[in-house]
Formats: sequence, structure tokens, C-alpha cells
Amino acid sequence: MTVMGITKTMMYKIILPYISGIILLISVLSILTLFLIDGKREYDNTDTATERSGMSLYTDNKTGCQYLTVLFGALTPRMNSTGKQICVKKGSIYE
Repeated sequence: MTVMGITKTMMYKIILPYISGIILLISVLSILTLFLIDGKREYDNTDTATERSGMSLYTDNKTGCQYLTVLFGALTPRMNSTGKQICVKKGSIYE
């Protein structure tokens, strides 16, 4: 079957590179967006003075207990050096 003298095979050879390029462009823009969003994140006390830890710190508003997570990762309790979960009280410096 031809449309205006162009066969299906010829159409695929013409259109496929454009579709592949669009998919590649969307992928690159998505990755760049993730890096830009992460760069805007404030430093917290899981980071050193010069570099990011790659973790995010969350504090439960009701209990004051802290949790750590990484991008697309699971939530895990933040533990102190003795193995107990870190829970901050209202009015502490970490609030």
C-alpha cells in the first residue's frame, strides 16, 4: 500500500529517527530536571559542610521521630550511636 507514492517501509524509515530523537530528548530533560530540583534542596544535618549525603531527613510532626530516605528509596528510622531512634522534642534546635 502506498500513500502519495510512499510505502509503509519508507514512512517508517523517515518517521522512526524523529520518534527516537523525541524520546531521547524527553529522557534527557527529565534527568536534568531531577538534578535541578535536588540542587534546590536545603542542607540538613545529614550533609557535611562541603557535600550532600544524598539522603533526605523527615521528622514526624506528632512523635518528633526522625526518618531518612534517598531518592526513590524506602523510609528508614534515623538511629543514634547507641542504636536508638532519634526523636526530637518540641522547642529543640532541630525543630
